[in-house]
Amino acid sequence: MVRRILKEPRYVQAAAKAAKFLLEHHKDAGGSLLRTSREGSQPKFVGALDDYVFLADALLALDLADPQSGCEKQADGSPLK
Repeated sequence: MVRRILKEPRYVQAAAKAAKFLLEHHKDAGGSLLRTSREGSQPKFVGALDDYVFLADALLALDLADPQSGCEKQADGSPLK
């Protein structure tokens, strides 16, 4: 939506970078979402339902902004991979 309104592809690029970071670094060995991290430390708290919802919403919005991103596959409700 931001890209369509503001016509700024850099916002979509920043969102894609943030999504990639979350998907790569904020999961445990079983694929569950981890809640928080700070620079230099590993995330350690298990994500709550709202964390999953906000992440799925963001991934779907990113997929709408850039259908080539493949984010829809990550937002389908399956364990994070």
